[in-house]
Amino acid sequence: GMLLATALELVTGALLERIFGQKWWDYSQEPWNFNGHICLKYSLVWGVLALFCLFFGNPLLVTLTNWIPRSVGQIIVIAVLILLAAVAAAALLVLFRGGAGTTAVVEREGERVAVLPLNEARVLEVETARGVLTVAVADGRAWIASSPCETGSCVQSGAISQAGQAVICLPCRVALRVEGARADGYDGITG
Repeated sequence: GMLLATALELVTGALLERIFGQKWWDYSQEPWNFNGHICLKYSLVWGVLALFCLFFGNPLLVTLTNWIPRSVGQIIVIAVLILLAAVAAAALLVLFRGGAGTTAVVEREGERVAVLPLNEARVLEVETARGVLTVAVADGRAWIASSPCETGSCVQSGAISQAGQAVICLPCRVALRVEGARADGYDGITG
């Protein structure tokens, strides 16, 4: 149970980072971590939860499913499988919609400020009404390194690298997006 849950956490974390261009959780500060997606401490927590499910959850689930008539149970299983297949198909479409990016485009209040090649390390300071917002580019990725906005959601969004991905700081009215082989528009809005 522990190994399966840890593997699922690793794959899910990597996919979410690839799809949305940000880490949804980060164990980088924990000892024995791997790319910040998994760590020994939480793998052990998953192991304890797996044991709890095995010894308490499974008997309860068996008791509850015995109350459901077989024909109704079959319909429920088929409906759940169809739903899971639809979700998986949608996830694959989102995952493979854009190619690797080649440039980072920075816009302030709808006006293009800079176009930065993703293969050249660079830091750009963008003057906004709220103060200076810093965009960084390195190793084929771009991100908002610092922002004067209150929430800091744009900074927490992390790096983007795929064509069509974007990070937007609404309070500062700055958009950072990646263009390349194919760009599908904004990925998400933060602020």
